[in-house]
Amino acid sequence: MLRPVFRSVFLVGALFLGSRAASAQQLQPSSPIRVQSVASVQKYAIRERKLEATSLYPRFRSQSALARYASWRVRQNAAQRVNEFAAQARRDLKEFTPMGNMAYDEAYAVHFHNPQKLISLSVEHYQFMGGAHGISGVRGLNFGIPQGESRPRALVLGDFFRKGSNYQNELDAALMKKLRAKKNPQPDFIASGDVKTLRPDLIKNFVVEKDGLRWFFPPYAIGAYASGPFEAKLLKAELGPNFVDWTK
Repeated sequence: MLRPVFRSVFLVGALFLGSRAASAQQLQPSSPIRVQSVASVQKYAIRERKLEATSLYPRFRSQSALARYASWRVRQNAAQRVNEFAAQARRDLKEFTPMGNMAYDEAYAVHFHNPQKLISLSVEHYQFMGGAHGISGVRGLNFGIPQGESRPRALVLGDFFRKGSNYQNELDAALMKKLRAKKNPQPDFIASGDVKTLRPDLIKNFVVEKDGLRWFFPPYAIGAYASGPFEAKLLKAELGPNFVDWTK
């Protein structure tokens, strides 16, 4: 069995994902900030018979406490995701032999970068476990040093709104309005009325950008697989009076 590999890479190109016997898909995360301008790109990978898993993740160049913490947490996240996939794939490979390789690939995008205050990233992943098709998704990761605290930590949605406010219900209404307005494709579970409100875990999956917050919704969450994943963005003016702006 091959050992996991950590190494630096200099360019993030397209990652070709999924079964080699199936049609390849490309993973090209949209990054408002050029990753190489703020970080070196590292690689964590496992390659075994019928199993391939790779994470391309940033190590920030800044030596601030926040940047070092974010780099450490991102490296941990990359290794955990690759190792968890490999462990599951090994178990499944004892039961059946898929066409092509079981595969997992992920790459990071940087949405906001202030190494003294806030770093916001997304990680786009694609996983193929030998079935009819693979599954993709995007996770948001946010790190910062909240006012009144001395150490960096992972941030949650509540850190961006006044304590005690009714921001969850306000966000749900604003995001549902945005999602209902989407066309070609449209989130069909919302259009049909099957989804009338967003699950709490979906509202927690966000990133910070200079002019607002962006949410990611995976396949099957608000629409059929064929509709693909969805995104919705609320500008600062749409986030309501309880929004706390970290980007100033």
